[in-house]
Formats: sequence, C-alpha cells, structure tokens
Amino acid sequence: MVVLAAVVCVIGILGAVPATQAARVTDGLLCNWTFDEGQDNTAADSGPREYDGTLTGSGVSWVDGQVGSAVRFAGGRSYYVDCGVASRNLPAGLSAATLAFWAKTESDQGYLFCTSDDNDSRLGAQFGSGNMTGCVGSKGAGENWTDGAWHHYALTWSENGNGWLRTYVDGQYKSGGNPLTTTLVASSTNLRFGVKSEYPFNNAGFEYQGAVDEVAIWDRGLTANEIAEVYEVGLLGHNIGWVAPEPAGLGLVGLALVALRRKRR
Repeated sequence: MVVLAAVVCVIGILGAVPATQAARVTDGLLCNWTFDEGQDNTAADSGPREYDGTLTGSGVSWVDGQVGSAVRFAGGRSYYVDCGVASRNLPAGLSAATLAFWAKTESDQGYLFCTSDDNDSRLGAQFGSGNMTGCVGSKGAGENWTDGAWHHYALTWSENGNGWLRTYVDGQYKSGGNPLTTTLVASSTNLRFGVKSEYPFNNAGFEYQGAVDEVAIWDRGLTANEIAEVYEVGLLGHNIGWVAPEPAGLGLVGLALVALRRKRR
C-alpha cells in the first residue's frame, strides 16, 4: 500500500504541474502566428481569432527561424503579411494586452506591426534608431537591441496597471512607458506585418527589414515570470505552451511499479 501511494503521488505531481503551467501561459491568447509553414503564401493564426496572414510581394520569403521557420521582409513598401480586413477589430475594447515575438533585424528602423495610424488606438511595435518601441496609444517604451541576432521582445499593457507599458527583451524587463488609461478602439485598417498598417496610403520609409517568428497577442498583461517562460520555451526551439517532459520523474514511476510487482510475488 505504501508503494502504491508513492506511485499515485508521483503521477499526481508529474501530471498536475506541467498542465497547470501550460494552461496559465496560454490563457487569454488571441492570436499566434508561428510561421512554421515554411512554404506557400499562407501564415496561419493558431489562436481563436484565426486571422490567417497572406505573404504579399516578392520581398517576403520563408527563412529559418528561432522556432522552425520564419518570415523575412526585404524592407519594401509592397512586402508584408496581410491578415485580412477582419483583423482591424483586433484591439477593439481591450483593456489589457501583451504582444510578444522573436525578431532578427537587418535595419534600425521600421514598423514590424502597428494596427493603425491613430495615436489613441494603435497597438504595435516598431524599431527606430536601434530602439525597439512598443506602441499602445501614443505611449511607448524602448530598448536598443538591433544587432542582427534573434531576440525575443514582449510588451505588456493594462488599464488596471494605470496604463503603464512594460517592455522585455530576452525574458528580462527593460523599461517602462508613460501611463495611458484609454481603452483601445477599433482601427479602420488591416493588420499587416512588415509595414505600418495604413500603407499604401502614406508613411513610406517605415518598412521593416529582417525576420520575424512566433508572433503572439494576448488579451491580458502577462506576468514577468510568464514572459520569461515564453522566452525560455522559444530558446529551446518550441512553440508557446510547450511543456517539457519529465524523464527523471517517469523513471521514479517505473521503479515504483517494479517494486510493487515484486512485493506482490
């Protein structure tokens, strides 16, 4: 009976902890473009919104990513991933949000993603003069980190946190932005990666040049520990929500089962 209890205890620990961790980090995940297709012109959104993107222009190509494959932008006004008209409602009504992605930049300027040109409603991220800036409304916080290597970037924002915008690089908190307490509203433009969303109407020269991988958007502000977890999982070459196996623990279960069989003989 003692051995059986030990088996149940070990199985309970192994089964409960990873599952709880996976559920926590994926809770509130709205969109997730893994860019793992590696071919054709569709970049699927595995989140509940299903805002699948279309690779547009000869300057958008598949390359090796931080996790599987990624998309590279050559930096032209006609090179982007278009996620469709429906995606313009992405920021509508959100009172909190997290944007996370891996990027390998080739230029120190360009919009990777921005929902609109309206300073009171936009959600996005841009690189300017070597500075990664997260945009929520007209507020931003940045970190100089454009060195041509893969880095993980994340920004969080929440009305409950007085609208403070926080940016993280490679799982570490870097800086905070000015407060913004206005709820995000719907944009009239499509969601696009690689250019500012209102292109082709204006703002030439803001095109992103480089690769992007594992873009994800949540409807809540992730904690610092959760952002570190997303970074560490990607660093190991896995998608968001991946849970590490427990080989050592499973070995304990096996030994306990062997002991139980011997005891019954």
